Amino acid sequence: PPQVTVPGTDPEAIALEAFPPLTEQTEGPPIEETITINEDSPDQTLVTITRINLPDTSVRGIKIVMQFLPEGEINGQKKWRMNWAGRQYTCREGRGSQDWSKQLCL
Repeated sequence: PPQVTVPGTDPEAIALEAFPPLTEQTEGPPIEETITINEDSPDQTLVTITRINLPDTSVRGIKIVMQFLPEGEINGQKKWRMNWAGRQYTCREGRGSQDWSKQLCL
């Protein structure tokens, strides 16, 4: 679980503080990172960080989904608190699931 639980007004910034971008890059293709923010509901915001081409012999990618709930306001802006975070993995060929799964790669 993330070490950062400080509420703030920007769920994406809180998510990236809890799960900072990977900077260690070895050989191979660069790590592809995408961040998706779903604010379709006023009662929650979902932030998804997807990282592909990880420098790992078994894990090809990781997807971290975080749910943020409103917790009052700061200077007229909605304040958000991370409620939970979950992970899914996609594995390298022969090391586990090629689709996103909660199962760890072998």
